[in-house]
Amino acid sequence: MILVILAFSSILVFLPGLHDSFGLAKLAYLNFIAVPALFSLLMLFLDRRLEIPLAPLLISYIIVLVLSSVPKFSHESLIQLSLDLTGILFFIYVVNRVPPKSIRPCVIAYVVIVLIMALVSLIGWRWPDLAITGRPFMQATMGNEKYPALLLLTALPLAFYLGSNAKTQWRKILFTLGTILLVLSLLVVGSRIMLGAFYPVLTPTERGRVASSFMGRMKIWNSAVPLVSKSIPLGVGRGNFQLHYPANTEMELLTTHAHNDYLELLIETGPFGLLFFLSISLLVLNSPCSIQGSYLKASVLAALLSAFFWFPFEIAPTAVSYWIFLGLIYVDSQTDI
Repeated sequence: MILVILAFSSILVFLPGLHDSFGLAKLAYLNFIAVPALFSLLMLFLDRRLEIPLAPLLISYIIVLVLSSVPKFSHESLIQLSLDLTGILFFIYVVNRVPPKSIRPCVIAYVVIVLIMALVSLIGWRWPDLAITGRPFMQATMGNEKYPALLLLTALPLAFYLGSNAKTQWRKILFTLGTILLVLSLLVVGSRIMLGAFYPVLTPTERGRVASSFMGRMKIWNSAVPLVSKSIPLGVGRGNFQLHYPANTEMELLTTHAHNDYLELLIETGPFGLLFFLSISLLVLNSPCSIQGSYLKASVLAALLSAFFWFPFEIAPTAVSYWIFLGLIYVDSQTDI
């Protein structure tokens, strides 16, 4: 459980304004945390007690990830493959090392960590001069406003669950206040992910901003679709989308991601990679579980839905947290309800 909390803490590891929330430093931290997790699983393997959940699908997905990257090896593929394997490692670790009684403490830890991020966000919004860089505080601290927005969205149902199911009055009050803080921070972030959900009631300027964002994504998708033909059978290599995206060489609309993780995964790993990824996610989500597990599923669904318009599985904290949540749901589903 301690390693899971440390993995969640990658959200807060570095000082505001001095790091890129998307990049190498947080991935390096997570890889460092993954070493004892790997050693722990190795001990179970040698003792013949290691469980690999959904083994045929999971092993097939790992094979496709590796095979897609090896013949098209690049700096980008090494980074993304490392992130994917780190997430899968934590998924297996959670299934084997986190008992059902520890699911709730893991949920509490995640909510508290995101609440700290939300508090930092609100302080920066109220006192913008605290920003270390010249960029807007939310972007300087979190890299991109969609990044904290997704973290807040995944933590919101969990905070509501903790508040509504607290065993003591002070905990109920504490997590209710936490839920309010998450909502306020989500409004402050002003991410287009959230604005789009309120499109009919927005001002004309805000509606134009949302529409412009969506049209930009349409251009990216239209330019990326021809790459699908190159994805058969094993894609252009995991992490290599930006190396093959045509607009990056034609000076049209520069981008490093497809802003649709399913399209990006299809292009990079082929139809088998996308099929295995979705099969693992849907099978875990379709498993019967407790009320606690249902709220965890809501957090996973928030990530899956955002992946239609963004790239949460290419960012270290959100990608690894997603796999950890899947592991917690799996553990919950194997417990008598």
